[in-house]
Amino acid sequence: MLNNPHDFVKYLFHKGELKDAYKYLGSHLVFDNAYNIIGVSFYVYAPHAKSVSVIGDFNNWDYRNNPMDKVSFDGLFYAFIPNVTENTKYQYEIILDNNQHLQIPDPFSFYNDVNNEISIVYHIDGYKWHDQEYQALLKTRNYKLEPLIIYELHLTSWKKKSNGGFFSYKELINELIPYVLTQGFTHLEIILPYENKPISTFGEPKDLMSFIDCCHKEGLGVIWEYNLSPYNLDENETRSQLLARALFWLDYYHVDGFKINVLDTSKEFNFSTIDFLRLFNSTIREHKKETLLIACDKFDLPNITKSVNDGGLGYNFMWNHYWKNDVLEYFEEESLFRKYLHKNITYSILDAYKESFILPISFDELYNKKSLINRMPGDYWQKFANYRLLIGFFITFPGKKLFYMGCEFAHMREYKPNEALDWRLLEYPSHDAINHFMKDIFHLYKIEKALHETDNINEGFTWIEANNNQSIYIYYRNNINNDEFLVIVLNATPIIYHDYQIGVPKDGFYEEIFNSDRQYYGGYNQYNMKLLKTNPTPSHGYEQHISITIPPLGFSIFKLIKS
Repeated sequence: MLNNPHDFVKYLFHKGELKDAYKYLGSHLVFDNAYNIIGVSFYVYAPHAKSVSVIGDFNNWDYRNNPMDKVSFDGLFYAFIPNVTENTKYQYEIILDNNQHLQIPDPFSFYNDVNNEISIVYHIDGYKWHDQEYQALLKTRNYKLEPLIIYELHLTSWKKKSNGGFFSYKELINELIPYVLTQGFTHLEIILPYENKPISTFGEPKDLMSFIDCCHKEGLGVIWEYNLSPYNLDENETRSQLLARALFWLDYYHVDGFKINVLDTSKEFNFSTIDFLRLFNSTIREHKKETLLIACDKFDLPNITKSVNDGGLGYNFMWNHYWKNDVLEYFEEESLFRKYLHKNITYSILDAYKESFILPISFDELYNKKSLINRMPGDYWQKFANYRLLIGFFITFPGKKLFYMGCEFAHMREYKPNEALDWRLLEYPSHDAINHFMKDIFHLYKIEKALHETDNINEGFTWIEANNNQSIYIYYRNNINNDEFLVIVLNATPIIYHDYQIGVPKDGFYEEIFNSDRQYYGGYNQYNMKLLKTNPTPSHGYEQHISITIPPLGFSIFKLIKS
């Protein structure tokens, strides 16, 4: 029988099932019946400590003044300290068996100083949200049938003010949100220097709540990076804390989902990790079923994006690392030799429907490496043409999309964690043209169901031609009802083709609705100006064909206008 207030907490916590641990761990203001602050309660898990004390402004940082009670044999410590108020700074002083003293910040604090070393007592409750309409809409969404273009960014290196300082959460409301919406992204994925919590570099926790609230007001989703890799997932106490932190972010910050990092290079998957991921994802799904759960690790396991009840791990999406690696290897090769890497493109579709995928051009791929534009071969013009061609394949291939910041205008320098993007590049015609191109291709992706509805349907992608030495790839994409389709043509060489015959599925008039070689994108304007009527001569296994101009290092998209 549970006989005192700590029994319930410690029982579930040590069992790995204290899903609301954030209500207990850390520091919490305590109020009387008149809602006056009477002090603060402190809970911390310190399994290797002989004793723990709370030190802070209120006791001259002297560990002898406020020792904590050890309320569980396995290392839970508790203290209530009267007359402590909000914004009080504090730490825990831990004394180990060898009498070594350690001063640490509260691992479950709501708010830390700019160096993440000192914790601050903070009243996390009380923010008034205005996203009820957005939350109601989320319950009706089916992400697999909707466009999803994620903008991944570090707040410390996206943009800085003229004095070199960071934009605060309040300032980002007017600086970041309009920019991302104008570019055409549907979601933000925010990476912070410190995992699982906001830092005061950008403002208080309620400032972040306000920022996310404003994102939701504009229909913009927010995904948070959630890093599990440093933790021992075998420990029940760790499981309680990780589950609670995730639910805390959902309840208090209204985040739309998590990009979940599980592995580091020194770890391998084991049954315990798999067991925890199923618990973690199913717990979140039970708490808020519309939460986006994204796996970014290389899983050598099946059914990652199937539900836990169906034997899967319960993710919505996982990153398609194999596509990314193969396709980038292809596009980094000189066009003359790409025919020898033909399978990098043709084989990429073989795994495209094994899971529900996100195609990532991410921070992981760009940090400490050449920028994407500088990996493209050829002279200056060819680099930008290849860049447009890569993005064209990226957008028209099955899978949701993720871009790291700067890709939208072909950032050229290597990314640095504390240096802002080189925004001056937008003053140059080539980079401005790329930005125009990206906005237009994003818009097309969002309005054409054939590009975003069929990400997990086998019939959503069909090769028309992919077996020649010209490095020309022709395929069509269709929507889930198979009543809309697009024909896509990619030319991975700088050769222009006129009157090139391609078979098409239906008879009628076709319009070129997108061409990467348009002059306002930086191309040579080799495009198909007029409507194209089908010719009844068979080609590529179809009963009719159209004759088109294929631009150099370019791609074109054709749509049946009338039959």
